[in-house]
Amino acid sequence: MLLDDTTTVVNYSPNSRLELQARAWPAGEARVVITVSPDLHGCTVTITEDATNGPALLVPKPVRQAMLHWRNSETLQRLAYLAENREGPKHFNQEG
Repeated sequence: MLLDDTTTVVNYSPNSRLELQARAWPAGEARVVITVSPDLHGCTVTITEDATNGPALLVPKPVRQAMLHWRNSETLQRLAYLAENREGPKHFNQEG
């Protein structure tokens, strides 16, 4: 499914934090925070996300978080493949 919406940078701290406001109508809007922190192996990247506006707020938060956790875990796995210059799973197209 393709959504033609916008994502706006709300706050940016180089090398540590990116905060976004993502529009995904008809579901609504969400705040997405991506953080990067150094660790012994290079860095740890985390994503936190939750609905801020629209029908998605009608879904109980534990259910929303479970759905977002799956998607954000997949996003981080794909990022790891790119960052570590590894070939991803066969279903993952690194060009798209």
